[in-house]
Amino acid sequence: MVAFLLSFVIDAHASPMHFTAPARRGDVDVVLQGDDPSVVRALADAVVADLSKEHVIASAADGERAVRDFMAPRLWLFMSLAELRALRDEVDTAWDWEVSHEMGTALDDGPPPLIDTQHHARDWKTWLEERTSNYFESDAGHVVVVAVHPRADGVEALRAARAVVTRALANARFTSVHASFVGDPVRAVATHAKHREELTIAIVALLILAVAVAIAKRRISRQSAVVAVACIALACVGSRRLYAASAADVDIAPSEDATQKARAILGPEVDVETTKDATSGGERARTLRARGDVAEAASLLDFVPPDQQAKLEHVAALADHVEAARRHQVLVGEQWEKFRPFAPSADLKPFGAEDLPPELVASFTRDARGDLVFVAHK
Repeated sequence: MVAFLLSFVIDAHASPMHFTAPARRGDVDVVLQGDDPSVVRALADAVVADLSKEHVIASAADGERAVRDFMAPRLWLFMSLAELRALRDEVDTAWDWEVSHEMGTALDDGPPPLIDTQHHARDWKTWLEERTSNYFESDAGHVVVVAVHPRADGVEALRAARAVVTRALANARFTSVHASFVGDPVRAVATHAKHREELTIAIVALLILAVAVAIAKRRISRQSAVVAVACIALACVGSRRLYAASAADVDIAPSEDATQKARAILGPEVDVETTKDATSGGERARTLRARGDVAEAASLLDFVPPDQQAKLEHVAALADHVEAARRHQVLVGEQWEKFRPFAPSADLKPFGAEDLPPELVASFTRDARGDLVFVAHK
């Protein structure tokens, strides 16, 4: 029993593939970088709060604190009934061993029985820790990513995000933070801006050529030609300033460095399919997972485990053992603090999609609640 509790609180190694921020194609990621992690995180929180007010943005997140807090004590319900029964039997046996040795009634002096021999409980804990994080960050918090899911038009969401970030950067507290944007909308805007600038240059060149031809054929005076060339030059300078102004405060040009950092934190980009509702999304995800070319597919209903009512008896029994371990000072101090978020509770109740955290629901919703399916191809 003691060995299991101690092994369960060992921190897992984080892996990018998050619940609320899968890197969907068409999304916008805001990459914030600075020298002070507390300042970078504070800016990320401020940006997320303001982005949530924009009607063109479905959801924005810089971490999954609420999702982890909700899922951790319910983690036991994600185990199968067979896994829970096996774990409960092992815990009961280990607890009997502990009690008999404490009371001096043990019939053997062998080592305590093993618990979670198939690693089901610890695998589920690792699964949760790999899929959630307090912040989408790297480099000890010097880089934080805000994942932005557009409601429909990614370019409109980019414009809104740029406006929000620009306002936030005007705060004296955040002047040391650098902001970049990555994602398909950013590449689309940058490509459009490049083509527009190339077209302007071509038009200016044609106008200058036309003026030169007109001078050569003596159709306009030299004085008029000078005025025309001056106007063309002023127009060219003005257009260049316009392009420069559009990139002020934040980068709109695709940044390979920022893109790599965002992908390293959030994982590779995934495709999105829209279904009728959450039920249809769950069915579609199950169909996709059966295909050989799909590495992973996720829907909102994947976060609602089956057979919850039948599992609660076993969860309550585990909760009794944990409470007894607390009373006997087996699980105390730092070890308890690490285990507490995951501790099974006798008061646990079944939950449905309607009870899931809003941050999680928003990530899987475009037109109807939970209608999106995320698909990662092999």
